[in-house]
Amino acid sequence: MASEPKTVKFSLGMLIAIVALLACVGAIGGYIGSHINKTARIEVSPSSQNSSGTMIPVSQQVTVSPGKLASDVVASKSKSIFLLVHKTAKGVKVFATGVAVTNDGIIASTQNGGTDPVFALGEDATLIEATQIGTDVLTGIHFFKLQNALINPIDVNQTTPKIGSTFLVLSRSSVTTSPLIQETIMSQIHPASADTPEGIQQIGGIQMITNAVPGSAILDEDGKLAGLLLTDDGSSVVLASDVAQAISRLSSNTLSYNPFTDLGFTISWSLQEDAQSHLGIKAVVQSVAPKSIASQGELKTGDIITAVNTSTVSWDSNITNLLTGNQIQLTVLRNGISTSITLAKQAS
Repeated sequence: MASEPKTVKFSLGMLIAIVALLACVGAIGGYIGSHINKTARIEVSPSSQNSSGTMIPVSQQVTVSPGKLASDVVASKSKSIFLLVHKTAKGVKVFATGVAVTNDGIIASTQNGGTDPVFALGEDATLIEATQIGTDVLTGIHFFKLQNALINPIDVNQTTPKIGSTFLVLSRSSVTTSPLIQETIMSQIHPASADTPEGIQQIGGIQMITNAVPGSAILDEDGKLAGLLLTDDGSSVVLASDVAQAISRLSSNTLSYNPFTDLGFTISWSLQEDAQSHLGIKAVVQSVAPKSIASQGELKTGDIITAVNTSTVSWDSNITNLLTGNQIQLTVLRNGISTSITLAKQAS
């Protein structure tokens, strides 16, 4: 005989107690779970937040302090930095900073030593005779040779610096000769002015620094040379790509090379419209010398040079490297019309 099913009966009070117990268990579980999850997120989160509310990647928080970075640069690079001076009756007169660019004692500066004897003051404040051995015509960079000196040069970074990047300006105090370092930002890169040497297309603009000595080294985060301070206003920089070109011409004994003089024309770089109505920094012919190769080829003032032979001319590529050979084909934009011009040198 089958047994009858049993029925379990609960009172209303007991049901309420069971529901309340389940609710408490759920609340406690949620509280514990949220805290466990929160801890996990803190450990694996790719970012955290600073006091201003800006999200900062964790990888950027564990960095070497700026002071430590500067001290490392001074320790490793200051021996390659010299004050260039002239002797006077009252002592010495500083006219520039020089930067060692080869290991056999050749230093570079943006300032000319003039006709008076030049001396260099370095790490130990000893006067070293510095002979001016030449000036690169295309960049205006001056080279000096230190007598009987072996120096670790500063490596040149030939890439164009990024606007907004931070750099260190390294020179020496004209009072104590000890290293002098300042931080700055590359605020702009602009076309060279009319009084800048013809081979320079771009000039770096930095946030103005104090006690600026022309020729001071502009160093990137790796301690490589990003440029040389051009003027004593502390804001204009000859970029490292031009410094590297000048060093190359020094090595090949071609410091006097100037294709613009050979061909008989000059250019400037300014904002212009191309055939497609696009604005950009273009090479504009400023002058054409009478009876020159450029004049015979019918190059005109105001022509916009868009190509040399088969290479497009752009503001960030060096046009002087293209003006080679005995026959040069120029493509120019004249009154909105593209025209081809041939500049023919006499074979030597």
